[in-house]
Amino acid sequence: RACCEALRSSTDFCGLARMVADYHYSRGQDRSLEDLVNLVLGILINLSEKDLGTRQKLRALPMASFCDHEDSQIRGLGKTFVDFVFVAANLGDQAQGQDTEAQGEVTLEMLNSSGGGGQKSICQTYCAILLAFLVAGDKALQKSTARLLPGCTLKPLIAKVRNFLDFLTSMSALTEKQKDVLTDLCAALT
Repeated sequence: RACCEALRSSTDFCGLARMVADYHYSRGQDRSLEDLVNLVLGILINLSEKDLGTRQKLRALPMASFCDHEDSQIRGLGKTFVDFVFVAANLGDQAQGQDTEAQGEVTLEMLNSSGGGGQKSICQTYCAILLAFLVAGDKALQKSTARLLPGCTLKPLIAKVRNFLDFLTSMSALTEKQKDVLTDLCAALT
């Protein structure tokens, strides 16, 4: 907790958010950044999970402070970090009616392949988990996010988090506490 408080008071998170945005919007998808971006997303997820102050700060972070890109999916939104994470999580495709359940699932084959699909999916999954933590506990934000998804529900977001939880469980890659946190997160969004 002390670490979260120190980070919250010493940074505005713009640098971390810029790294994720630059990676997401780079058309060449610089693969050397994949591990770094996933690490940054992991840090943001942990800070959002453990510290309400950090979560509130990230919710309010304006796009203009960390991103120069004008993605068509974001132009009509409120241009906050939450809006960006929504797009980066690839939930925007679900809002357009595309089937992304297979795209959002991380499989062992994807992780072992030499292609970039697994890394992209991991980044999208981490963005979905971060988005889930950011909207958890904020009914107005949950409602505005749900309006962008089919059926005006958070079910696609919950499904993405549950798919990842199921994957980690099948690989015996998480502790009971981590499993409880992700399970509770899904429950908080229903």
